[in-house]
Amino acid sequence: KQESVPGSIQGIVQSRLDALDRTSRTALQAASVLGQRFSPEVLNFILGEGHLDTSNLIRSALIREAGPDLMFAHALIRDGSYATLVKSERARLHRQAAKWFEDRDATLRAQHLDRAGANNAAQAYLAAADKLIHAFRFDDASPLIERALELPSPAGVRFDLLCARGETHRLQGLSNAALQEFRDAAHLAETDEQIIRAHIGLAQAARQASLYQDALEALDTAEAAAERAGSERDVAQINYVRGNVYFPLGRDKEALSANERALTLARKLDSVRLEVGALSGFGDANFMKATMRTATGFYTQAVDRAREKGLVRDLAANLHNLSVARSYTGDVGQGRADATEAIEVSQKYFAFVPECVAQTCLGVAETFLGDLDRALEAFRVSSEIAERVGAKRLEAQALEHLARTQVYAGQMDQALETGRQAVEIALEHGRNFVGPKALSALAMAETDPDEQMRLLNLGAEIIAEGCVGHSHLHFY
Repeated sequence: KQESVPGSIQGIVQSRLDALDRTSRTALQAASVLGQRFSPEVLNFILGEGHLDTSNLIRSALIREAGPDLMFAHALIRDGSYATLVKSERARLHRQAAKWFEDRDATLRAQHLDRAGANNAAQAYLAAADKLIHAFRFDDASPLIERALELPSPAGVRFDLLCARGETHRLQGLSNAALQEFRDAAHLAETDEQIIRAHIGLAQAARQASLYQDALEALDTAEAAAERAGSERDVAQINYVRGNVYFPLGRDKEALSANERALTLARKLDSVRLEVGALSGFGDANFMKATMRTATGFYTQAVDRAREKGLVRDLAANLHNLSVARSYTGDVGQGRADATEAIEVSQKYFAFVPECVAQTCLGVAETFLGDLDRALEAFRVSSEIAERVGAKRLEAQALEHLARTQVYAGQMDQALETGRQAVEIALEHGRNFVGPKALSALAMAETDPDEQMRLLNLGAEIIAEGCVGHSHLHFY
């Protein structure tokens, strides 16, 4: 944006500049493109000077020392100096500054290219945002993506920006926004590579929003493109995500088949991240069948591999899986420790969905250990996160555990209200994942025997359709 400097101030700054020798005036104007505070080294570079004598600038009181750096004595002096630059010279200096920051600071490079009016500014913002996303700095990445989308850019760059924005929102738990962005990207997709990326992202966002059929359809589209392109890496990723979709649907045989293919390809390609995902998927498939010791074994392998390679999001997700599986096998103390670590890792890297699940897993462990106050708090936190990020299936799960624990704590009125809310959400968004659990929790809170029987009969019907194993454990 253009700085607006009052005319009276601009006149004062101009007179102060006119009083300087030509070299000092040029240096001051060049410094203004660098901001309020700047390094003499950068200023030397954009001026093309071997060594700049800044003593005259400091004596003029327009510039003062700030440790190893220099800074304008007042923001209006900087803004006024910047305003004296003609457009072409301003653009040239910004391009020079962008060259300096090329291998030093991707964000500053992009911003200088933007100020220079460079036609690759959007692409530079994308590169900077990608680095921030990989560092889990989503709040810093988002404004760069938004600015880039305001700039003219080739169709391929715009596609990548939409995918980056969708991925950022998905990782922040903003499922509905992510869905729209991946849909927009899919409309722009022309190559098989673009079709694959947009539809895998769409499937992951749909799964997070409990739109399972939409997720499976997106994966079918992605897989057709991956087969055409001969991309085994993408086929592995697609099957891993497909296994994740089958999990809440209680379709254990299909989940096992998808993860077998994903694991085979992951090991063929020597991809640790895909291997971790497939191992986790095998854990999920066994969790569905309520074979919790076997599930614990697979989750342990996934945690060990993720920890070894520093895959922090994978570590957080598999720690909470391992936590609840361990709690169900009776190793509740370690289950609590795993959930606590998962929460710490998730909070450090702003992984809201993994934290949501980890809080529920912590609540399960605390319930088994008899600490109902801590369990109630964990379930409340989990339900609040789930509601905030739009993860309906996870909200239903947290609420049904909260209702059940409220019954244990003798809070029957609260349990009835919470249980009804859990059932309403579960039957719409997680019928085969959490439906029977929610129905049984509400039955525990109800006092009418006929209503209790109706709820339990419906739960039994859903279990007969095929459910995730934890539903059996809590229902019966």
